[in-house]
Amino acid sequence: MKCLWPSVKSVISQEQVWILFHFSAVSCFLLLKCECRLRKYWLKGEKAGTSEVLAIIPGFPDNVRTNEEGNFWVAIHCRRSFYTHINAQYPNLRTFLLKLPIPMKIQYLLQIGGWPHGLVVKYSPEGKLLQILEDSQGKVVKAISEVEEKDGKLWMGSVLMPFVGVYNLA
Repeated sequence: MKCLWPSVKSVISQEQVWILFHFSAVSCFLLLKCECRLRKYWLKGEKAGTSEVLAIIPGFPDNVRTNEEGNFWVAIHCRRSFYTHINAQYPNLRTFLLKLPIPMKIQYLLQIGGWPHGLVVKYSPEGKLLQILEDSQGKVVKAISEVEEKDGKLWMGSVLMPFVGVYNLA
């Protein structure tokens, strides 16, 4: 059976599961991001219809892109924190806290762990961690929502930055 789709760059969301991409002549699977994990859902072959955890992410992934070698760059909006863990476990508490008369900027800072910072992670198609790039102070890039590798450079974007960050991988 041949996989009919080329490399897909769009994101289809359905509640809390995000279907991402990866179709090639070698393998045909969907990459799902949910609960700070990347999951591989097989579309053909012996494993068709099954899924497996590809990687556990150190934060909340916003976007995933493949490079020319087939590795995955994951843009991580913010790291996991105790506050976000508690809010995820107790949605009623989260609703209550969001209704408190606390400025939105403070609510946002609580959600992202205190201060915006930049984090991108590179994984192999097998889920092996290959590289981590982090700006823990958020001085250059923060709250990264897009990452793309092109011509030996890593292009990073965010809705919080009025510019695109470029990192030379060479």
